[in-house]
Amino acid sequence: MEKLDIYKLMTSPSGFLPYFKGGLESWKGWLVFFKVMAGRTDLDAAEMEIFTAATGLRTLPTARQREIYLCCGRRSGKSTICAVMAVAYALWGGWQEKLQGGEDPMIFIVSPTMEQGKVILGYVKSILSLPHFKKFVKRERQGSVELKNGTQIIIKPASWRSSRGWGAGLIILEEMAFFRFESESALVDIEIYEALKPSTANIENSLFAGVSTPYLRAGLLFQKSANWGKPGRIIFWRAPTWVMNRSLTEAGLREEYSTLSEAAFNSEFGASEREDIEAWLPVALIEAAMDPAGASVRDASYQKGTQYFCFADPSEGLHKGDDSMTIGISHSVEDSVVVDFLQEFKPPFRPKNVISQVIEICNRFRVSVITEDSHAIGWISDQLEPHGITVEKSALNKSQIYAKFAVLAGDDLVSLPADQRLREQLMGLQRFNQEGGLLKIDHLPRGKDDLANSACGCALLAVTAAGAAGYISSPKRDVVHGGGGDRESFPYWGRG
Repeated sequence: MEKLDIYKLMTSPSGFLPYFKGGLESWKGWLVFFKVMAGRTDLDAAEMEIFTAATGLRTLPTARQREIYLCCGRRSGKSTICAVMAVAYALWGGWQEKLQGGEDPMIFIVSPTMEQGKVILGYVKSILSLPHFKKFVKRERQGSVELKNGTQIIIKPASWRSSRGWGAGLIILEEMAFFRFESESALVDIEIYEALKPSTANIENSLFAGVSTPYLRAGLLFQKSANWGKPGRIIFWRAPTWVMNRSLTEAGLREEYSTLSEAAFNSEFGASEREDIEAWLPVALIEAAMDPAGASVRDASYQKGTQYFCFADPSEGLHKGDDSMTIGISHSVEDSVVVDFLQEFKPPFRPKNVISQVIEICNRFRVSVITEDSHAIGWISDQLEPHGITVEKSALNKSQIYAKFAVLAGDDLVSLPADQRLREQLMGLQRFNQEGGLLKIDHLPRGKDDLANSACGCALLAVTAAGAAGYISSPKRDVVHGGGGDRESFPYWGRG
């Protein structure tokens, strides 16, 4: 079979050209990409310059690509290109005959949300409404299009749970760098990749594509950027907005978005990861702190002669989607801290019912003092004091707690319950380097950290008490936190 040539389709009156009513002059960067993708060798000097700058390669690939990653700035035309690729592969992918009898060919477009996916599906339907494409359409649905050759173009939300068990000739992860904003899991993009990639394994002409504006120096897109400049069957294409969309200029974008910081502008339009935001802790450290044998919410029990510490992150819990209320219990043992118990109360809940459970937990572990988040609204204090439980405000804000906890995790001095929601929240925490050298540690937009706050908070309560009992202090191990400009050393357990 002749190799699929989307460049030829883009420039043909019987292909996609009529869809681009303003012509293809501003789409030159994409035309170069499609030439490379088709294995063409007729690139002129200017096109080779674009190719080399975008890929870090000086020689054109010869083998068919199995994976491509397009890391391009906002307003560069990525959504339109996703639709073009979907239609091209649906009609001329050449893999339909490779599927087993009765198996429908699939094209998946996975977006952060269904709403975003429907935008691309709208472009797909618009392309297929062209006179010379209408004859190929069998049926249009709200979330898919079915063609007469049996191929279906389907949009899916970013969830690995709904991404298994299919055979696919083309999979596109659209805005994959932002999948985690719609999930607590910091690894959702990797989970989706691992769930979907096998769907293309036995299809000869299949393609796995990631198309996104970059954001963090973490996640699948950042991992795949290691292929930039390396020949092989994976192409990583990095280009700023003004290269892929020639109707825009760098100067014009800088003027239009003058309020953006340099780091934000370089990420949004320059196709570079944010330099002012990074993962709070390496995934390996978080995993190492998770004790597979750690006590669960239901079986943690009091150990006679042990002093326990309690940290709470209260919320009102009146509306679905609000923050959860959480509580954590910890103790110190030998040269480490153990977080014994975590409880999450998901909203909506009745405050009176939660208070009764908190009283039961405190009685179980012989705890008479709860330290609450420094920004808590304080409603639990009046409810608990009649039961002999005192509530105190934390002297540390959230950023300080996470910064100090990182020292414990870095020296392998903490044991956490192997709770999946806790794991996801810890992995979702980021370090935001603010002006003036201040450090803020917090979750990403739409993320949660209620369990993480209570887990780290109660761990620090235990180590503080242990430190007062004579443990050594760190020599000049300073942290900068977001609550102010001061620096302070943190007592921690040393080894050796």
